[in-house]
Amino acid sequence: MTKKILIMTMMALACLTARGQAWDIGHPNMIHLSTNLLYDAALVPNVGVEYAFGRRWSARAHGMYAWWSNDSRHRYWRLSGGSLELRRWLGSYVDAFELKGHHVGAYAGAYRYDFELGNTGNKSDFNYSVGLSYGYSMPIGRKLSLDLGVSVGYIGGNYTKYDYEYECYMWLADMRRNYFGVTRAEASLVWHIELGRKGGWK
Repeated sequence: MTKKILIMTMMALACLTARGQAWDIGHPNMIHLSTNLLYDAALVPNVGVEYAFGRRWSARAHGMYAWWSNDSRHRYWRLSGGSLELRRWLGSYVDAFELKGHHVGAYAGAYRYDFELGNTGNKSDFNYSVGLSYGYSMPIGRKLSLDLGVSVGYIGGNYTKYDYEYECYMWLADMRRNYFGVTRAEASLVWHIELGRKGGWK
C-alpha cells in the first residue's frame, strides 16, 4: 500500500512539474513586436506592440505613418493613425504568450490621410474605424511568427475632395464616408521578445 501511494505521489509530482514547464514556455514577461507586410509593401511604415495578460487574451496597439510627396507631379501619399485591439485566442493548444493559433478580436482606430495622384485628391483630418477581426498565427522560427488576418466593420468620417488648377488647390466638395465591409487585411511578421525574469532582454 505504501509503495502504491509513493508511486502515485511521484506521478502527481511529475504531472505538476510538466504542467509548470508547459506554462513556463511563455511567461507574462513577453512583448511581441509586429509589422504588417502589406502596409510595408504599400510604403506605409507601421509597427505593432502586443502583450498577453492571460492564457487566452492579448491586447495590441498598432500605429502607422507615411508622409510622402512629389510636389512637381502633385502626388501625395500621406497616412497616419493607429488602432487598439483586444484578442481572444481559440482552441485547446493555443498559447497567447507565444501568439500561435486562431484568434478573434474587436478593434477601434483613427487616422488621417491626404491622397493625390495627378491633380485630384482626397483629404481627411479625422476618420475612424471599428470592427471585428479574425486571424491565424503560425510559427516560422524560434522567435518569429506570421500572423494572417482580416477585419470587417465600419469606417466613418468626413473628407474633402480637391483639385489643382491654375497653380492653386481648389475645393470641390465635402463628403461623408459611410463604409461597411472589409476594413483591414493583415500579413504581419511578429517578433517575440522575452524579457528576463530579473530584468533585461532575453
